[in-house]
Amino acid sequence: MAGVFSNNDTLTKHFINAALAEGEGAWRMPLAPAYDEQLKSRIADMKNVGTRSAGSITAGQFLQRFVKSDMPWAHLDIAGVASIDASSAFSPKGATGWGVRALIRMIADHYETKEELAG
Repeated sequence: MAGVFSNNDTLTKHFINAALAEGEGAWRMPLAPAYDEQLKSRIADMKNVGTRSAGSITAGQFLQRFVKSDMPWAHLDIAGVASIDASSAFSPKGATGWGVRALIRMIADHYETKEELAG
């Protein structure tokens, strides 16, 4: 399973449902101001990496700082699913391309219109 960090419940639901439908598991992970402490720097405005604990959460917290609060966004933490040691039903050994099928399904199911496809 890949971690999904988002500020929007609908976007998260759409992606997780698409990932499950495509056999690409995804799990929502938390974002919380408590993790911002790990991004504080004594020499810069902020660090772009937290501590070893909650590294994927601090990555989401970092990215969140660059998106307007009313803009839906998602960060997919694919580090654990991007590469496999043996072939699977979806991918040969090596890079998996994880998430591509889920993103295509999510866009087709929720964000494309017939007019967009015709244009």
